[in-house]
Amino acid sequence: MTLSVVGLGLCSPAGVLVRDHVFFPRANAPPPAPAPFVLANGRPFQVGYARFVPPDLDLPDRLVALGRIALEEARPAPGMPLVVCLPAPCEGLPAAVLDDVASRLAAVAASSRVERFTGAAGVFDALARIDAHGWPDAAIVGVDSFFHADRAAALVARPPGPFEPARLWPAEGAGALVVVRGTRKDAPTILMSKTALGRGTDDDDEPVDAAALTSLLGELPEGAPIQVVFGQDRVDALRSREWEWSTARQASRFHAEAFGVCLEAEIGQVGAAAGVMALVVAFASVRHGVCPPDSRLLAWALSRDGTRGLALGVGGDSAPGDALHPLEERARARAVPLDSVSPDEPSPAEDVASAFDEATFDPDAALAPANDILPLERPLPESITKSPLVRLDPERLRPVSREALYAEIVSHCAETLAGMGKARERSPLRGVRDIEQRMLHQVDAIVASGRRALIHLATDWAEHQEDPWRWFGGTTAAMAFEGDEARRLVSRKIDALPDEADAHARRVAEALALSEHAELFSLGRALHASARPIARAIGLSFLAARGALADEEVQRAFSDVSPLVRAAALDACAARSPASQRAFVPALRSALLVEDRANAFRVARQLAILGDVEARRAFEDPAVAARLGAYVGDLYVLAGRPEDAAAADNFFGRQTTTPVLLLAAGRWGSPAILPRLLQCLVDEDLSFAAAEALTVMLGPALPPEEMRDAGAWRSVIASTRLDASKRLRRGLPFSPTVVADECASGDLARGDLMQRVDELRARLGRLEPVPVWGYATDVEASLAPLLRAAREMKGKG
Repeated sequence: MTLSVVGLGLCSPAGVLVRDHVFFPRANAPPPAPAPFVLANGRPFQVGYARFVPPDLDLPDRLVALGRIALEEARPAPGMPLVVCLPAPCEGLPAAVLDDVASRLAAVAASSRVERFTGAAGVFDALARIDAHGWPDAAIVGVDSFFHADRAAALVARPPGPFEPARLWPAEGAGALVVVRGTRKDAPTILMSKTALGRGTDDDDEPVDAAALTSLLGELPEGAPIQVVFGQDRVDALRSREWEWSTARQASRFHAEAFGVCLEAEIGQVGAAAGVMALVVAFASVRHGVCPPDSRLLAWALSRDGTRGLALGVGGDSAPGDALHPLEERARARAVPLDSVSPDEPSPAEDVASAFDEATFDPDAALAPANDILPLERPLPESITKSPLVRLDPERLRPVSREALYAEIVSHCAETLAGMGKARERSPLRGVRDIEQRMLHQVDAIVASGRRALIHLATDWAEHQEDPWRWFGGTTAAMAFEGDEARRLVSRKIDALPDEADAHARRVAEALALSEHAELFSLGRALHASARPIARAIGLSFLAARGALADEEVQRAFSDVSPLVRAAALDACAARSPASQRAFVPALRSALLVEDRANAFRVARQLAILGDVEARRAFEDPAVAARLGAYVGDLYVLAGRPEDAAAADNFFGRQTTTPVLLLAAGRWGSPAILPRLLQCLVDEDLSFAAAEALTVMLGPALPPEEMRDAGAWRSVIASTRLDASKRLRRGLPFSPTVVADECASGDLARGDLMQRVDELRARLGRLEPVPVWGYATDVEASLAPLLRAAREMKGKG
């Protein structure tokens, strides 16, 4: 068998197009809609449905509508034979109706003939039939839907047993393939397709022996190991066991790093459409670069009657044109067709209608029944009727247009991207790579959402102005679109920022630093030259992070009228070369006495890293100490000497207790501070900071549920050998090596890691910048030389 796949089509609750199904499920999109059905006891019953298909269609009309969408994307040539894969006759779909559906789909495809196959594995029989009959070409469409009260009731009447895993919710979908005989350049190829009837079906409880699927795998032609499998291994116990036992017996057929994809686990069970949809997703994954080109693919499915089927294919090269490849490791701009974004153009009202209209909600009316002293009981029905097992509740339906679905997906992914950005900053470094990959999945889904993606993003951004992390997500997503439209959108948004929105400015600068875009540096330069302080601060921060600032530009920014710009300049100073940092010392010394508290600490921190004596003025000059406040504790950590121990202990003991002070005290690590940390464990506002400080000093000695238990910490302290003259870190005497081990552990979030890096740079006298806000891969690479130097200084502190 050699059949080249030249056309693909797909639709389901996850999207309208093939590309949607490659990128949206990876981003957990679209957001779930309310369950449309209700059981007799009033509980909701979930059935996934394509919300862009009118919900009032009869089941046969719905099958035709779904099949039409898939066929229109696959674009079979007029006159091609059509193979239709449909469910076996069942509730709501007698045989005559199924024949009519097949005929109507043949009319949609303008086919010369039509044949109908049954079940999820029917597509594999169909491929074998096409090859055996020598057809030069053919179109295949598989479609099924559980969006019908009778079909839903049949599932409710037969719930899974008490010892079976939870069943996936039913759904609907359609897939279409266009195949031609022979090999086509750049087109994926189907090499084999077979079926076999096995033991165990959806209608019995026969033990699974997996003999049929094992036999089919054994008949696969020899060749390179299979790298990717698309099937039903996560659908239910029957299919999971069948697959696991079969592959265990035929393990030599698979690559050591082979992985599986189960579309139904993301969208719900699609019945007879499962086999076709698995094949379509397999070849689409190659087209869009999710799977390696020329990799061997396997698709399989199991029909309700126990028929097992599979097909072996080889992916061709990724197709040009509409092929969108996923991001890997970092964000970058990609060229996709886009509609222009008008500053004043929101998405149409019907496209962004929310699930609940707050304007029509009347709280008094909602509370009236509860406030009524004698609420009226519902009148009894005139005749007693048996309630249906399942009924469709029109009030729970959320129909949308196709464009509205894409708008929802963009909004959902932008919100998730903002949350991932926050998690990336606050999570231990060991988990950041996974978070960054999930961030890129959101960006991929936004870019894949069509020509109006940037318009939808701008609309969502305008509706969530107050959250700084939505600005991080919006900027990251916008700069993933190639061209000047993205640059103009980000520039307009920054122009609208109020000057006091420093948190927003930091997130935008961070997002720009993580992006790759042809217009990025021109945007940064334009922002740096802006008359608005907040734009200058963003431009300065971005250009500094990318190493695109001259020393003279940083020096000029030290005297800017805006403290926000001066803060960006001070942060930029820390990222300069050692020679440049030393050249800034006179300016830093002057700034220490005039800046506000936050900026004064930035100055003192940089002077401490440089080893400048002026950093110690906070320990000696009451005016400087008063200006820095609790930040003096951080300076003791950076620049304190053994002879400062008594003064530091006195400072931590007499200062007003704040979380910042407690965390600095934990890093200072003097045993004299332990009683105060134990006292703070009973204060609700300070307990978390005190527990973290104790963990820094004594190590992760307690499980999370005991972290704020003073008695448990007393037991840890009693078992620790304490020396009043020795500072502690992680339960060991303080040394650069211990701090290096902290950094290498992966337990530290970005802010904590930056503090440890500053500590090592100050203690070791290393001025080479170590950026910690970039991608995790870059952070780990930049950390390595510093940690190596710290370990070579073993015993020094």
